[in-house]
Amino acid sequence: MASCRPCRLFVYLYVLLSFVALLSTTTSAELVEDSSESASLIIDLISSAEQMKKRVKQADAVALDNWKKLQRRSEKWFLNLECPVVELLQSDLGIKGVKKLTEALKLGETLYIYAVNKERRKVVMEHIHVLAAQVRSTEYHQAMLTCSDNIFDQNSMSYMSVLRVLDNLRLKEYTVPYRELMKKVMPRMTKRLIHRGPWQRVIFADFYDQNHFPRPRILSPEALADQDESSLVIPNRLPASYLAKNLMKTYGLTHEIFAEYQYGYVEIENVYNDEDLSYLNAILPELVTHYSQVRLYTLVTSFPQPTNTNSKKHLKKLY
Repeated sequence: MASCRPCRLFVYLYVLLSFVALLSTTTSAELVEDSSESASLIIDLISSAEQMKKRVKQADAVALDNWKKLQRRSEKWFLNLECPVVELLQSDLGIKGVKKLTEALKLGETLYIYAVNKERRKVVMEHIHVLAAQVRSTEYHQAMLTCSDNIFDQNSMSYMSVLRVLDNLRLKEYTVPYRELMKKVMPRMTKRLIHRGPWQRVIFADFYDQNHFPRPRILSPEALADQDESSLVIPNRLPASYLAKNLMKTYGLTHEIFAEYQYGYVEIENVYNDEDLSYLNAILPELVTHYSQVRLYTLVTSFPQPTNTNSKKHLKKLY
């Protein structure tokens, strides 16, 4: 298998997907059915940032000014976010509370990194603390023990993702108590792994390792290598025409790739061979075109672009 090294675009696209997914929650915890306009805003923000990076060396004040306006707009939106996780877990609104918290914190992390100055960075961090404060409460972790299996399964991966984002922000005042309190949740986490699919188990295995929890047998390297791949997209070379009619399979495709690269948090080699890349090169542009035409931007923004640098074969540029 040829060597394969992902670029930072994986992190970038994952953050972008998180932005768009987060747009389904308002400050009053109401579900927004149509987030297309907001998703379009985020796409414009990212596009503007890329243009600014290219043009700022040429003193392009227009591109820089446009970026600053979009950045301020995104920051203003973030600073008005509320995410009462326990309330959402206990409600019948159908909103994944812990998942929304993960997305909110990830958005805050990105705004913090790309803040225009120290003052704005401080303001963003203050709201990150507001959102993160709830994870130190026993109620937050207890809610993961008392909710239904269905709600638990919908939030359990995000429950571990919250910790990862807080680690990235180096907020030990939250991560230390989080790791201690989550010990009571881990037995249920392990018990529910039997209901997880192949790519999900790969991600959970990484989480267990990163947080120093012993892997259960179901997550052993042997068990992961011996998983049934009949439900996966890439090994079965499902055609684009089929995926264009099967939304969940297409979402599954994006997660298969993200799982292999640990959502872009680390550089990993030897993931895809030339045949895999040829397949992805053929179907991804078609899928982007199709789902753009039907205005499903939440999916379009999640399509990754893995590359195989040694073989000089790359996935085509999608945007």
